[in-house]
Amino acid sequence: MKKRSSKSRSFKTLLLVCLLLAVGPTALAHLPRLVTGDQAVKVQDPEVSQAFYARLRGNPAVYEIRAPGEFLLYVNLLVPDVPGIATDISARVIRVGEDGGETILSFLDGENSRWEPFFEPFAGDRYLIGPEFERTVLSGHYRIEVFNPQNTGKYVLAVGKREAFTPAETLHTIKTLPALKRDFFGKSPLTAFFNLVGLFILISGAIFFVPLYLIARKASRMRRRG
Repeated sequence: MKKRSSKSRSFKTLLLVCLLLAVGPTALAHLPRLVTGDQAVKVQDPEVSQAFYARLRGNPAVYEIRAPGEFLLYVNLLVPDVPGIATDISARVIRVGEDGGETILSFLDGENSRWEPFFEPFAGDRYLIGPEFERTVLSGHYRIEVFNPQNTGKYVLAVGKREAFTPAETLHTIKTLPALKRDFFGKSPLTAFFNLVGLFILISGAIFFVPLYLIARKASRMRRRG
């Protein structure tokens, strides 16, 4: 009995360690939001780390934030690091007053900024990171306008810095990654799982199905003995 108990504890500990190793990198990733239209996007929970994958479609893209209290406003521009990508994406961070008046808090000048290469290990993708803005601001209405001279091309708008991966968000990320691989990085959708995401799915499956298998095996032995 003691040997079985010891083996069981060791097995569970090993699975827990593997799960933590798989889940740990998610804390480094933004929650992906795939933008498919050209309408204004309402940013929920602006302090939560989110990445909006989108294309400019002839007009500046607009992101709206309405905050009930003081919050950290963080904005960063990125583009997928693929051949021929343009790094002329810029943005204006605007505060909209109660009277409709606008105050530009920051101009993120992509044309005159240095874009640094960055490898994101969770999904295994490469980006170029452009200008960023960070400031604690008061409650109110804020607007982020993303544009370039032609108002065309791919971009990623990162908003927020607080990590908030929940089981639902993890599932959403897994479902979204194949489309991002295809549409933004020009890769096969299957490559969405040739990385830490695939490892997470594999280990999660093991944690769920291995105990079920062991229980079924034990039940089968008890039936044969009976």
